Amino acid sequence: MYNDLLDFLSTEECFIEAEAIPRRMNNFLRDYNARYDEALRLDDEGLIVLQEDANKWGLELRLYVNNCPSDIKARYGFTRNNAYRPGFSYRLNDNDIVDFLFSQGYRIGYN
Repeated sequence: MYNDLLDFLSTEECFIEAEAIPRRMNNFLRDYNARYDEALRLDDEGLIVLQEDANKWGLELRLYVNNCPSDIKARYGFTRNNAYRPGFSYRLNDNDIVDFLFSQGYRIGYN
């Protein structure tokens, strides 16, 4: 399905993060930890827990990479990253793709 992305990521360090309000993040962690036999907690790297009153209701999953070929950038919608995750030049906001990466062995944090 995402074979070209997987080929690219096999040679590229990447970072995956999740962002949500506490209630939504707790639900995500419960499911994520059970599904992948992990023990992530709210204060672990790669988890951004917003204030409960933040104007954001869903979970956002993001993939960061430092290098990104133009065909991958265009196909998947990577955008330039100047403000978040120093050391990573590109960012992709796509829950479906990151969920797929989880199914392929990628995890929250450095991969």
